[in-house]
Amino acid sequence: MFIALNGQLGSGKTALCALFRDLDGYDIFSTGKIQREYANELGISTLELNERSKTDYSYDYAIDKKLMDYGEANKGKNIVFDSRMAWHFLKDVYKVHLLIRPATAADRVFGKRESKEETYKSREEAMSELVKRRDMENDRYNKVYNVNMYDFRNYDLILDTTKLTPEETYQIILRESSKRESVVYVAPNNIYPSNPKETYSVDKAKEVLKIMDVYTHIPTMSLIKIGENLFTYEKENLLLACNLADIKFIKADKVYTEEEILPNGQKAIDYIKSSMTDIREWEKLNNFTFDFYPENIK
Repeated sequence: MFIALNGQLGSGKTALCALFRDLDGYDIFSTGKIQREYANELGISTLELNERSKTDYSYDYAIDKKLMDYGEANKGKNIVFDSRMAWHFLKDVYKVHLLIRPATAADRVFGKRESKEETYKSREEAMSELVKRRDMENDRYNKVYNVNMYDFRNYDLILDTTKLTPEETYQIILRESSKRESVVYVAPNNIYPSNPKETYSVDKAKEVLKIMDVYTHIPTMSLIKIGENLFTYEKENLLLACNLADIKFIKADKVYTEEEILPNGQKAIDYIKSSMTDIREWEKLNNFTFDFYPENIK
């Protein structure tokens, strides 16, 4: 089986690839490794290669051709493609996209200093730079191939690793790949409330917990995606209940893009009414802070 694996920076792709290699004998095709080898061939650093790629798309074409040639030559094998664009170029591939909330990504990468691109002076700088690099990468591939790398509709499995270990992530991918159904799993603490604070409370959330067995059955709700950020469509009290119960992820039965029309007849982006005051109240009720806040929250 071919698995195309990409995801937000810090979401755990490297550790996940190691598990597939060590536990299941999968070969790993890493675009990062190919990129480093290609830079060596050109006699430049990977940092310089990245800089050149911003304006000269021939570098991307060359690297992605290596990806396509490898896939064609290895049909029928078990391979994980750690690649931003494998989902786009390869046929008969299970497509996985990993999410992570920016604050958790910063916690994971800060201090590792694995490359010149990953040296940060503080956790806050790491969070800011990771989000910036994420957006720049998507913009670049949009220009090069006219695709949105972060469009959920491109993938079979959207999986948020914010509250998952690499081993848990690995098991979920194995389970879901056998079903071949499209599914979206998101960590509750990576979802922002859309409605003002008057619409939710701890007491209401506790009532939800009494009614729903959130520990046995995966809670389900619809979400709104604004840029790379996810918001509730109703059900703030269910989301609050999931955070209070420390649920690892919810299932999104529908993810509306910002221009889509909601069942209530409203454009999705206009549905979001939360202010920063509301978000601060949400953080207090949930006993955590997002640390990163979308631009559309004022």
